[in-house]
Amino acid sequence: MKLVLEVSVVGLISKLEHKLQRAVTDKVTEKIITNGAEGAVNSAVKMLGKVTGQKTAPEYIKKAEKQILVVKSKSYSLKTLTHTFKRLAKGKLPNFGANQSRYLVVDRTGELKYRSDDTGDALDRTITNVYDSAGARIGYVQEHLNTMGIPMFEKNVKRCSVVLHGEKICTIKKYESFGLTEMDVTDGNINIKANDLCTHIELRNRNTRFPIGELKTVPFILKDGYVDKFVLEYNDPENEAIVVLLAIAVDSIKA
Repeated sequence: MKLVLEVSVVGLISKLEHKLQRAVTDKVTEKIITNGAEGAVNSAVKMLGKVTGQKTAPEYIKKAEKQILVVKSKSYSLKTLTHTFKRLAKGKLPNFGANQSRYLVVDRTGELKYRSDDTGDALDRTITNVYDSAGARIGYVQEHLNTMGIPMFEKNVKRCSVVLHGEKICTIKKYESFGLTEMDVTDGNINIKANDLCTHIELRNRNTRFPIGELKTVPFILKDGYVDKFVLEYNDPENEAIVVLLAIAVDSIKA
């Protein structure tokens, strides 16, 4: 009886020590986050953005002479990410708000123009449906599981198709070749030209070479909610929907 009691007491003490250690770790982590670690990370990202020629969305809007849209995507704070890792460590699934849109597209005044959702099945990795402000679906972007490229020359290949009003516009392929990230359009009447870092991408009509629009990335910050992801500039309002779909397609295969 005495031995059983001692074992029980030792086990209880061990559990208390474990809980105390976990509580202390949680407090230290939370203190680090609240004492400016998140601000430091975001400042570093903004500084890196300046080095690579990126600007913030307001800076682009201020100087824009063309039609302009801002695409926002979901982001999470360090605190939320830390809690998510803890849940995963305990075997629990994170709750990232599955019913929220992956992208929100607003005009220069902040008014909602388009939004997206995401679905998936066994054949298509992800289908991103895009809707206008009235809730009507204008098209979708479909990522494909087929990632074959030219052996030895193309690595980490990703493909996606762009469909506007039921008509397939093009298929975009992203790959790495000799250390550089490249993007090609394997079918369709669209031409894509990206800089080495894919922070500035031009969209043109393949036949006429006439510019359709430009995609410019902005520094991505950590916080709970939607943050600016990239800016779209275009001349012809009739090209607005296709520019939005192409931008989402490029972003979906960039990662």
